[in-house]
Amino acid sequence: MPVEILVATFEIKATDIIHFKNFYNMFFDYIFREFNFGKRPTSDFPEKYFYESKSPNGKEIWVWWRPVKAEAGSKFVRKKFKIDLHGVAVKDIEIMRNNKKFKADVGKVEVLVKAHLELDYKGMWEKSFLAPMMQLFYKTVYKKILEGYRKDLLMDSYKMQEFVKRIMDINTFSYPTRPFNPPLGLPEEEQALS
Repeated sequence: MPVEILVATFEIKATDIIHFKNFYNMFFDYIFREFNFGKRPTSDFPEKYFYESKSPNGKEIWVWWRPVKAEAGSKFVRKKFKIDLHGVAVKDIEIMRNNKKFKADVGKVEVLVKAHLELDYKGMWEKSFLAPMMQLFYKTVYKKILEGYRKDLLMDSYKMQEFVKRIMDINTFSYPTRPFNPPLGLPEEEQALS
């Protein structure tokens, strides 16, 4: 049986005007590109569940994605994401921007993500006589390699979180590219360029 190690979990919620279909498509394209699922048809994409119901309060939408990506050169470790998109009381509206009407949605949209490292996902060690010692193997011999995979998956999770916040128009933290005021003591030529 594969062993899953939870590496990161995050939740992003927004109650604002959002175009849910565009959000869905942009996030879909990001996941598709980032995890190299091959050809573009949706049959390759791991969308496990899509649910939409309508009521007087608006639509409720659930989408479950379960992308996995085997690590290059490893038949033992792969990255696994559990991504849930949830829209509550999503209503169609029209907004004006630059004297043009646009269709959009308003409601509460949340993105729930859990990132896992999945070990022995092919079950190669499961039937081995060494199976009882696998936990010891993970904690000693393979510990440094697993830590590298964990850090890599953590960075992927941060990138995904940043992307989702950007397309949901939520403020994100970023470092300034250059200081607002030039440091004191620079020659005047460099101050003029700043």
